[in-house]
Amino acid sequence: MGRTRRKHGSGAAVDFGTEDTRNNLEKQVFDEYKRRTSVVKIIIILAVILAFLSFGMVMGNASRINEAIAKAESVSAHTGNEQPGKSAALRNVNAWLTGSNTPFPAGVSNIMWDGAVKTADYTDNAANTPVNVQHWVHTFEFTDHAGNVRRVSQITVVRDGVASAPNDPSILPPDATAKTSGQSTKPNGHLSLDNSNTLDNLIKTWAKAYVGKDMNAFTVLIADPDTNHIYQPANLGTLENVGQNWAVWQTKPDSDDTDKARSGYAVVSVTLNFHPYPNTADATNTQTTQTQTARTTLSLLVKDPQSGSAKIVDWGADGMIDTLKPYANALAKDTVATTTTTTDDDTTTTPGSGDTPTPQATNLP
Repeated sequence: MGRTRRKHGSGAAVDFGTEDTRNNLEKQVFDEYKRRTSVVKIIIILAVILAFLSFGMVMGNASRINEAIAKAESVSAHTGNEQPGKSAALRNVNAWLTGSNTPFPAGVSNIMWDGAVKTADYTDNAANTPVNVQHWVHTFEFTDHAGNVRRVSQITVVRDGVASAPNDPSILPPDATAKTSGQSTKPNGHLSLDNSNTLDNLIKTWAKAYVGKDMNAFTVLIADPDTNHIYQPANLGTLENVGQNWAVWQTKPDSDDTDKARSGYAVVSVTLNFHPYPNTADATNTQTTQTQTARTTLSLLVKDPQSGSAKIVDWGADGMIDTLKPYANALAKDTVATTTTTTDDDTTTTPGSGDTPTPQATNLP
């Protein structure tokens, strides 16, 4: 019996008993194509996802880098604006505090730089080559042996980038801050003040009270019309002498009109030489007495300096001119304990306590 043949869908004859593999082969090829296509799609999708993630990481890093750069630039700019002459000022203050002429022979601690103010910027044409000159007043804080926070300032002169620290540091009043208009020598543009014996005597009397302890005596010298005000001396020691560095009228003249500038207030730069009070050196209460003279330099605001009623009404960092204001260092009388001084021993009394002396820790500048 012969084989039976039949037509397949393709029209070709296929023998019964044999398997047609043509469709299977096509199916395998199609499946392989689909598989490879799926892999490619997955790879493309993963590539797109990774690209987005990478972009996000790059942008995040860029943002952080830009932020770091901005901070660095800000710190650099801030530092550049505040620190010209800082090292020179700190060296001079350290030498002043630790030397044999220190106003604080019992020692100090925790000295910190507290900022600086540019007080002058001009061109010095006196030399063959013009030189840029800047004046900076640097302020420092530290703690003295008695635990009081003290503030001092040091004026520096930066000539063509080279800094120096002329004069001695200024011991500032309580809560004082660095002010503007600092000058290391006679200020440019201000008229000189003719010296007088009356002004010399006034400054010596004021300086003696300022380095001492007696608040009441110091307040009387200032003659503040507000009777609710009191003024706190520096409580440093015993005055030896006073030297004047320069004296000028506070107001600059307008064009050729000098009459107005030669009236009102004058500013006098002075150096106070004094012997610091004895300090308790150790737990045995042994007192050490400093025989060397300590110094500090201040600017004083003098009201009506050429009259018989001249008064010193403000004081501050060496070189302050424009920002000294009458009675700016006033304290409220009802918040401060007053001090009185006997011939040898210093005693203190509080307002309303009568004549009975009581130990009193005063807030020092």
